[in-house]
Amino acid sequence: RVTALELGSNNLEGTIPKKFKRLDALQIINLEENTLTGNVDNILKIPALTSVKLGRNKFEGDLSSMRNLENVAVFDVNRNKLTGSIPSDIGDITSLSKISMNNNKLRGTIPSTIGKLTELTELNLRKNKLKGSI
Repeated sequence: RVTALELGSNNLEGTIPKKFKRLDALQIINLEENTLTGNVDNILKIPALTSVKLGRNKFEGDLSSMRNLENVAVFDVNRNKLTGSIPSDIGDITSLSKISMNNNKLRGTIPSTIGKLTELTELNLRKNKLKGSI
């Protein structure tokens, strides 16, 4: 059973296969610095993940499936083309210590539930289209 997939900094392109969500033992995924496209849903539906590094690709879509990541500590999706809002139930993922969602097209407000993340040491949301109060 695959528990780690480290494929960052290659020349990978294309979309994430739907079969990815069957990797139910996968804890670490690193696909950063490639040219991958499409939606990240098939990755965000893997509940065992503790580290998600998808930054510097061309992923699109929203982060609504993020609620499935009950054990994730590192969530890095920087420099993609992600849209929608930051899910309000992000505060229920209490294991989160690092969130990097900078350089996307996220809209809406920063959910107040982020304040519930007592393990959080790094939060990077710059260069989006967020508004409201902190």
